[in-house]
Amino acid sequence: MERMDQKLDELIEEIPQSEQKSKEPDEEAVKKQIRRFKHDGYTDDYCEDAVWQLARYKAGKSNKGLLLAGSVGTGKTYFCELFINAPMLTANEIVKQYEEMGFTDAFREWFHRHYNAPGVFIPPRSVVIDDLGSEPVGRRYGDRREVLGDLIAECYVNWQKHGTKYYITCNLTGQEVQERYGARIIDRLQHMCEVVKFEGSSARLQF
Repeated sequence: MERMDQKLDELIEEIPQSEQKSKEPDEEAVKKQIRRFKHDGYTDDYCEDAVWQLARYKAGKSNKGLLLAGSVGTGKTYFCELFINAPMLTANEIVKQYEEMGFTDAFREWFHRHYNAPGVFIPPRSVVIDDLGSEPVGRRYGDRREVLGDLIAECYVNWQKHGTKYYITCNLTGQEVQERYGARIIDRLQHMCEVVKFEGSSARLQF
């Protein structure tokens, strides 16, 4: 991907510095985290700048989650699999469950029960949502709904009230996110997540 568009730059630049992170780690702590990444098989072959930002995030004490944005195959999902201690749901899985249940208490319980014991309905500490923007529009009894947009609005409330951290991967540009889900969702994402852009070609095998 040549570069993420201006909207994603704005997600970073428009947030006051005091809101982006709670504690800035020193350089040695960041380098130590990068060494851990490499030990666990996550290297800067994906995107050196993004890996540095991720190491800074992991070495610090942020009260936010992450929005990992960039082209396919640049290590976004792999990072979550290795270093975020929470089960992962894909955007497509979430839409499928909406179509079966509707956006009801049952749907919300299903979402949270992936992260808590059966019957326990409390906000989880961390949630991974993979591949935002790849999902179809939800359809149920003739109604059409941007399920992930509505869900992110609820996630924002959980982040504010309970401190739940959301880790979201996305292959869309900032402009595409805004066009699909609206300016309000862009605003929610920029406040509850630190944005890390992955630029460069896919690290997956080429055939």
